[in-house]
Amino acid sequence: MNPIKKTSTKKRWFVSRREFLRAGTLLGMNALALRQFELHGETFRDTTKDSLQQIAFLADVHFHDVYAIFEEGSFQGIKGADGRNATIRTMSAQLSSTRLFNENYFALKAALDSIVARNIKLVVLTGDFSDDGQPVHMRGLKRILDEYTLRNGIRFIATFGNHDPVKPFEQPHGKRDFLGEYGRQQAVLSQQTADMRALGYEGLLDYMGQFGPYPQKEDTYWESPFSTYSYTDYTFERARAEAGLENRMYEAYEKATPSPDAPSIRIPDLSYLVEPVEGVWLLGIDANVFSLSPDVDFLHPEAPANFVAAGNAGWNRLVVEKKAVVTWIKNVVDRAAALNKRLIAFSHYPMLDTMRGAGPDIAAMFATGRNQPTAETMREMAATGLRLHFGGHLHKNNTAVYASEDAFLVDVQIPSIAAYVPAFKVLTLHPNDSAEIETITLDDVPGFDTFFDHYRVEHAHLAQSESPALWNARILESKNYRAYTQGHLMELTRRRYLPREWPKEIRESFGTMSGISLLTLLAFNTDVRMQDLDTVADSESRLIAKLSDGESEDIRLGKLITDWHAAEQVVIRELEKREITRESLSDINGLMIATDYYRLLGAGGSLAAEDIKPRVCFYNIARTLAKASSALSIEGIEPNPEDLMPVGMRFKRQFIHLLHIIDKLSGGLPNDHFKIDFKYRCVRMMHDGNNISDIMQLDI
Repeated sequence: MNPIKKTSTKKRWFVSRREFLRAGTLLGMNALALRQFELHGETFRDTTKDSLQQIAFLADVHFHDVYAIFEEGSFQGIKGADGRNATIRTMSAQLSSTRLFNENYFALKAALDSIVARNIKLVVLTGDFSDDGQPVHMRGLKRILDEYTLRNGIRFIATFGNHDPVKPFEQPHGKRDFLGEYGRQQAVLSQQTADMRALGYEGLLDYMGQFGPYPQKEDTYWESPFSTYSYTDYTFERARAEAGLENRMYEAYEKATPSPDAPSIRIPDLSYLVEPVEGVWLLGIDANVFSLSPDVDFLHPEAPANFVAAGNAGWNRLVVEKKAVVTWIKNVVDRAAALNKRLIAFSHYPMLDTMRGAGPDIAAMFATGRNQPTAETMREMAATGLRLHFGGHLHKNNTAVYASEDAFLVDVQIPSIAAYVPAFKVLTLHPNDSAEIETITLDDVPGFDTFFDHYRVEHAHLAQSESPALWNARILESKNYRAYTQGHLMELTRRRYLPREWPKEIRESFGTMSGISLLTLLAFNTDVRMQDLDTVADSESRLIAKLSDGESEDIRLGKLITDWHAAEQVVIRELEKREITRESLSDINGLMIATDYYRLLGAGGSLAAEDIKPRVCFYNIARTLAKASSALSIEGIEPNPEDLMPVGMRFKRQFIHLLHIIDKLSGGLPNDHFKIDFKYRCVRMMHDGNNISDIMQLDI
């Protein structure tokens, strides 16, 4: 049976769910009758001749038009000193979110200007180019992309993320945290203006179709998993005829309904292959998977409630629910090898684990799985023969490799320009089957402080109303965009990550403890248990905070205070041995250490190095004290009741566990500027580098 079937009445092309899941070899209609080439070890010819082909990759732009004009005039924004109305979100909203909403408008322009200065003509957007796909912001994004296309000759190629679209079909939407007059929060919803709808695939194609999802005349070749032609009989007219959304649907549910006549649920898949430059194939994979909700309304197949948002499903669900896409990828890989094409794949989600070996430790300590591909998923994707994939979603700077006897896959994760460290990647295709990848950071972004006066008004309003949403105004002292994203991450850690993700044993007090107190904790040993203290403190965490602050002289804490002072002397001797003063560590506190964890988790040891260096002395002393600690354990925390353990033991073990995780995250493969040699299956750093792991080896 042909997995692509056509109805006779509505002329809609779709793939049934059963057929889509098993469409194994049947999509071989795209394959040419050419001899098979061994994919690995072959040397590609240099298709770029005298010049090297470069491609820039931007991930997770989360574009928000800060100067938007709403069609119904429902929201005017707030007037700035320059006379322009700013349609921005509150600072409070930004500091509770994993990404900025406003300043990334300027960051996108700065990134594109940097790309223009490098004379790069191909730019790939790996999804989440919008922040929920509202028409008002999509118009603004398309305007900017068109401007750089016409003025600078840039060709944009894009795929979709979980924020574009939120669901496969349009739905009501809106944001309740726009910044209004007098620093107050203002809701702008789709009930007020159609400009705030969350568009589905169909609506997004009106704005983004020309940027890869639809074939363009200048393309050498274009296809989708549903195409019926081959490379040799390709024509633009035929590709355009088959590229319509109605021809790119698969059946997500196959007649398992109360009535056999009830309609099925069909979902678009907008994966595609394009050859924008002779000899270079870009494989844009729509890795969004919208699973069906338990209670599907088959009479309203496009109802938003029918679908679970793509969220973090990514490749783990794709290999289950879009098996035909996996088969198509294998087919593309074989044809790329046969036709001597340089194949680069990209999607929104990471294809390989991004945790640098720290995944099990992180899962054991934090209330988050960090949404990583499973070992089975990674094996299956490596088995397709893909060798190079770019992705985003997690706002990470990372390089991962899957290598086996017959597979070698490099997964490059691109940082977001809307979060710490703001950056994009540049791929240079070299001859002799190698590729160079460089990370370009956006340290200075013109206009990043444009809305600071508006934020000051917001801060004053929150302070006056004694709002719990009040944020630290020090972020408005940022001297450049990189420093601003650091401030964003620190507040995000304080306001969101510590309360939501950290173990209850330490989250109450860790963020406020001084660096000296944290070092003292590592040296602290006592035989006093919580059950021995009666009602002195209601939790170990609060008791540790009292000791570190020197607050309590309670007679019942006598032995505990004596042991704490003994630990302080151990720390003082360690400082003296290294000729370090207490004052030099006075600016370090638990919040900084917690933020360092997220710095390394997102940016990696190379990009985060310069921001962590001021605390290297602290980490090196912590390493020494942790090694000598009686609480040394990185295999997990024993499930003993808190009151049966010596005071501080559980807290100390969690801290040592954190140091162990930081150690792992600071290393890993090169992720700043490196070269991939596919022939010899290796990744090499292109320069000496500036990795924090070179100077901070915890090795606990």
